[in-house]
Amino acid sequence: RVDKVDYKLLRELKKSGLYLVQYGFESGNQEILDAMHKNITLDVSRLAMEATKKAGVFSVGLFILGMPGETIESCCQTIEFAKELDCDIAKFNIATPYPGSQFFSDFKDKLPKNISTSRFTSWLDWGDGSDELIYCPEALSKQGLINLQRKAMFDFYVRPKIITRHLLKRTIPLHQLLIGGSLVVKKYLASKKMAR
Repeated sequence: RVDKVDYKLLRELKKSGLYLVQYGFESGNQEILDAMHKNITLDVSRLAMEATKKAGVFSVGLFILGMPGETIESCCQTIEFAKELDCDIAKFNIATPYPGSQFFSDFKDKLPKNISTSRFTSWLDWGDGSDELIYCPEALSKQGLINLQRKAMFDFYVRPKIITRHLLKRTIPLHQLLIGGSLVVKKYLASKKMAR
């Protein structure tokens, strides 16, 4: 949790062998964070990332798009916040109401009937077009939400700063960077074409 770290702790953990830390930043919109009961602020997230960079720890930021009450604007705020935080890696998941969660309880009557439990996994690629989303907030269309996820990946990763960082640190091999980059660009351009 971003509210449980500071530079001193991260520095000591790094000395002890910590290589990577993942933070559930979730959203770049404070109202959405409050509705999720995360009990964190955007400023606390900023401080955690500053401390992480200062300690020299590799960072992964986890973000969610499409929570209840989300709009195109709030999703775009999350994308911009991810870029501002500038983690080494960012993952943008589409909100999924997992069975047993409050999110699931609140929306189970609106979910598709007879849905396979295999679809309740963060590993399923909702953006590949082979399956429909389980949940989508009222202000967004399902395809619009998928397009926002693709935009997030494109906007975050197709920046000279990120590409150069991974090339210099060799955190991602060049051939994987090229393959991953081409897939991000391909999906982003496909979503732009669909939006027309």
